[in-house]
Amino acid sequence: MYSQNLHADGHKSPHEKIMQSYKKYSKNIRKSDNVNDIIKNAEAIIKQAKKLDAAMPWDNIKDYEGIKPALIGKKDHFLLLNQELIDSANNIIKVSNDNPDGIKSAIKTFAKTCGSCHKLYRN
Repeated sequence: MYSQNLHADGHKSPHEKIMQSYKKYSKNIRKSDNVNDIIKNAEAIIKQAKKLDAAMPWDNIKDYEGIKPALIGKKDHFLLLNQELIDSANNIIKVSNDNPDGIKSAIKTFAKTCGSCHKLYRN
């Protein structure tokens, strides 16, 4: 088993890099009071999320720490949740542009989207 999702050469796997970027950008979204920074980080999450399917080690998912065995055979559901993340990040951008007063609600919805996936699939 790869320790902490590292390749044998000690580098993080592509999917782990994407997940780490989710953590960074979502924290920035939750902590920022600057609408432009929030939008920039939401756009960054969307960009990374669109790469996730290709980066996931679907053929040997059971060999990675940090991923619950429940993910085995659940690719379609996992990708559905990832699409929900993209949709909620897009909603943050839309609300930021159309209704800045509603941004806190959009961010709460976004955070719940993150948590719903972690609850099922992340150790």
